[in-house]
Amino acid sequence: MLILPMEQTFNIRRPPVVTFLLLLANVIVFLAASGSDEEMLFAAAQAYDSQQILEAELPLYQAYLKSQSVEASDWKDLASAKELEGPERLYLTIQVLTDREYAEYLERNADWFTFEQIDALEKKEHIVKTYIDRLVYLRFGFIPADFSFLTMFSSLFLP
Repeated sequence: MLILPMEQTFNIRRPPVVTFLLLLANVIVFLAASGSDEEMLFAAAQAYDSQQILEAELPLYQAYLKSQSVEASDWKDLASAKELEGPERLYLTIQVLTDREYAEYLERNADWFTFEQIDALEKKEHIVKTYIDRLVYLRFGFIPADFSFLTMFSSLFLP
């Protein structure tokens, strides 16, 4: 937002160069960042779904939801991931891929996984490193739990 002083007229000989440079930087970052996250997230969901990881990981996510006492979730009572279709399956896939608390829960409880679940989680880890870790809003957005001065400043420029 450009704020012009009310008591002075705009002088073309002395333009507000710093303000214009900040506006230009903001526009460039916005254009570079907008849209790429959505494409990356859908590519991650498609890779995750094509490898059929959700079928093996759903019991782990349900155990996590029960441990967190999440009452509003319809996914706690699913017998199989095959019951989900379309947008619900996509939303669950994105939730499983991006939930940081769930990832921490998996690290804490890694000792009680089956071999099938370990194999699925290794595939998921590859997808997270390839797609999710490259999301602009996670890399440069401000996350209070992961405080950093860089993200506090860079988040101002994100869409």
